[in-house]
Amino acid sequence: SKVMAAKKPKDGKRKKNQSFGEKLFSRFAKKRKDKDKDKDNKHKKDKKNNKKNGTSKHDKRNSKHDKGRHNSSKPNKIIEFTPAEPEELKDVYTIDDVINYQSQVIRSVNDEKRKMLVTEKLRLCSVRFDFTEIMDDAKTNNNINGAQQQQQSNGAGATNGHQNGKSDKKKMDGVILSNGPRRSHALSQEQMERKQQLTIGIDKKRQMLVEIVEFISTQKWWDEDILKELISCVTSNLFRTLPLGSRRKFVKGDEEEEPFLDPQWLHLQLVYELCLRFLISNDIDKKVMQKYLHGSFVLNLIQLFQSEDLRERDYLKTILHRIYGKFMSFRSFLRRAINNVFYNVIYETQRHNGLAELLEILGSIINGFATPLKDEHQKFLRNVLIPLHKVETLSQYHAQLAYCVVQFIEKDPRLSSIIIGGLLKFWPIISCSKELLFLSELEEVLEMTEQPQFEKLIIPVFKRIANCICSPHFQVAERALFLWNNDVIAAFMSDHRPVILPLLYPALHTNLERHWNNTVTQLTTHIMQQFMDMDEKLFKQVEQKFKEEHQPVEKARRRTLKWEKVGAMSKTNGNGTTSGYTNGHNQQSTPMNIDENKNVSNQQQNKSSYGQNGKDVKMTNKYQNGNNSSYGQNGNNNTYQQPRQTTV
Repeated sequence: SKVMAAKKPKDGKRKKNQSFGEKLFSRFAKKRKDKDKDKDNKHKKDKKNNKKNGTSKHDKRNSKHDKGRHNSSKPNKIIEFTPAEPEELKDVYTIDDVINYQSQVIRSVNDEKRKMLVTEKLRLCSVRFDFTEIMDDAKTNNNINGAQQQQQSNGAGATNGHQNGKSDKKKMDGVILSNGPRRSHALSQEQMERKQQLTIGIDKKRQMLVEIVEFISTQKWWDEDILKELISCVTSNLFRTLPLGSRRKFVKGDEEEEPFLDPQWLHLQLVYELCLRFLISNDIDKKVMQKYLHGSFVLNLIQLFQSEDLRERDYLKTILHRIYGKFMSFRSFLRRAINNVFYNVIYETQRHNGLAELLEILGSIINGFATPLKDEHQKFLRNVLIPLHKVETLSQYHAQLAYCVVQFIEKDPRLSSIIIGGLLKFWPIISCSKELLFLSELEEVLEMTEQPQFEKLIIPVFKRIANCICSPHFQVAERALFLWNNDVIAAFMSDHRPVILPLLYPALHTNLERHWNNTVTQLTTHIMQQFMDMDEKLFKQVEQKFKEEHQPVEKARRRTLKWEKVGAMSKTNGNGTTSGYTNGHNQQSTPMNIDENKNVSNQQQNKSSYGQNGKDVKMTNKYQNGNNSSYGQNGNNNTYQQPRQTTV
């Protein structure tokens, strides 16, 4: 304690032989002349009087200086107050500790106590609360309150009988209104008190998290012990069992699903913000940080991308991208871990909630690849990105996947042939929505493809486009015809029209005659007019060739020639046996060998490929019922027996 300075007298001079304590004691002694003059007993009496009447700060200071009056020659001693030793921190805290915690502000504590206070609050924040129980209780109370209001409003109609009771029972969850005893899920007094305590604990934890986030963001906090506690707090809060999707509730009548909101997001948002703040902090030592951000921590972060809450996946995307950019040693490990997630989706589960976010991270990573590309990156394109096109839920992440594919073409244009070949390999046949996505991506890839790579794939690409033009789904047909609006693709078609027009003309002609949608028919007419304007001579040649090949008489003639070849092959079949055309009643045709069976099957395929429209069927029947001697129909009992097909 500091010794009070003596006041100077009015004349400005201080007495030489009188100390400050003696002066105070003399004043104090004059007021108590009639009391005992013994100095030792005087102090005891003063203490008793102080207990009865109350003491002031000035009296306490005077009593301290009175003790020094006996030894006036000795210097005054300064009394030092040693603070009480702080309580030891617990290793593990419980929910009750959070509820009963008397919070202290970190700013109001000196540097020595600040580290201990931050550590204590981080350990308290590691305690997790069960939000589902609180929300279920709130829901139950709402149902009960609604049931009571419904009961009061329907009090007049309660006398109508048991039917009203049944209808009320269906409307209210947890409450039965009937003539018997009423059962409800009403909370008891203890449960209500416990729920209030949990609410207080949740609010205290939120306040502590806000304070810690502010402390990490604004002050120099770097300490390895604090970092260890930070990692422990983040781990205990984030790495948890994700909420089940079966608990999700949808609004009736809505086409889209109601977005899922995690009930723990009140605390999770602050924990994610805390994790992001200490990762982007410039005070941290990267070498020390790598010891705590080990493989299991990063793998658990990647597993959290399965969360159905979009807000959580956005935070995870930012945090994982920061880790990839800041720690060079983790990059290869992160790419392999993400690849394993994709392999699991492609070959096992076919479903994942965070594929779009993971592909966004990979898009920025691919953008930073050095050229020429390594074999590892090219294998990633062939084995991961291209097979991802066959997953059922492609529509959820197709935009991000197409961006990654385009990034590879920008790095190495020679990869465009591999990408187009993969698209044609996994082209959807049944799903029209996926087919629209494939057409959009094909247009984007063809626009960036160079001429040498494009020329390798002219025939397979435009055969697939011709099939899309003939699609009965009008959106697919329109999207395929809209490819002519792209200047790059239109110029390429113009340069290679001798090859492309024969591939597309049958589909365009079929659309013009048979398609049910007027828009598709108009677009088809416009495109055929464009081809005619480009090269009228070529267009007429292709048109004439198409008409010759697809006339009914020509179809029948080709079919006859094929059957004659089958008959000739059957005559020379086996060990000199008779042909399949019999003239007797009891003769049977010999079995065919594998080659003849193949020819017959090819004939049947060709027959089906020509199309079974009305005109073709009539001409075929007329031809088969005519007087053709080669088929043995000369008015006698000769019959044609089709050779039996053998199974291979």
